[in-house]
Amino acid sequence: MNDIGKSINKIKEIAERCKKTSPKSNYRCLACKDTGFVITENVNLQPTFTLCTCRKKEMLKQQWINAGFNIMSGDKSFANFNARNMVAKKMKAIANKYVNEYEIIQFSMNNSIAFLGQPGSGKTHLCMAIALELIKKGFRPLYFPYREVITELKQNAMNSLVYQETISKYKKSNILVIDDLFKNGAADADVRIIFEILNYRYLNRLPIIISSEMVSFELLDIDEAIGSRIREMCKDRITDICGEEYNQRLIK
Repeated sequence: MNDIGKSINKIKEIAERCKKTSPKSNYRCLACKDTGFVITENVNLQPTFTLCTCRKKEMLKQQWINAGFNIMSGDKSFANFNARNMVAKKMKAIANKYVNEYEIIQFSMNNSIAFLGQPGSGKTHLCMAIALELIKKGFRPLYFPYREVITELKQNAMNSLVYQETISKYKKSNILVIDDLFKNGAADADVRIIFEILNYRYLNRLPIIISSEMVSFELLDIDEAIGSRIREMCKDRITDICGEEYNQRLIK
């Protein structure tokens, strides 16, 4: 018997042992008996091993954490996004289309998406939903919570080694999810840092997924170089939401 055959038999032995020694009620997953895989046999009675759904969920959870997202935000999916008005429906449609087209557009100049404006309209939710779907497709987004990261970078501005190490991962990440861009205003130092990150990504055609309470013209007013780069990278995937009636947190 070759090494592969021995390994298969060993796995089956472990699975059978678990089945005999562990009470059914103690299993976290009855489908795989906590082994992480499901064994089936084909027409030739050869075993086939597939990852169990529970194992896939655990792997997705770990990828989400590794990308810097809060574990509690992992439930922000397309399925539970409440598109209760026409603007929300449009936002969801654009987000879905972006995910479906991502593999084709990822290396183009127009490879990004932005949801801008009204608080409570679901901007962050959709950014999270996009990131979650892209992780499922095998891509590696990185989360950039604006206020926290900007504060960290400014605190390390005098420490060149730490600053460059920190900013480099945001400049070079596969996909960057910037949440709440320019939240609570934009100091000169904030603008310089964001321009450094966005300009690198713009020149190297690295995608950005952005939410901000500022609409397009406000971003241009803060810094035309930043605003114009975002517009060119996103083009028809920029959604400006204006009006308190679109704040879903205020709807009972």
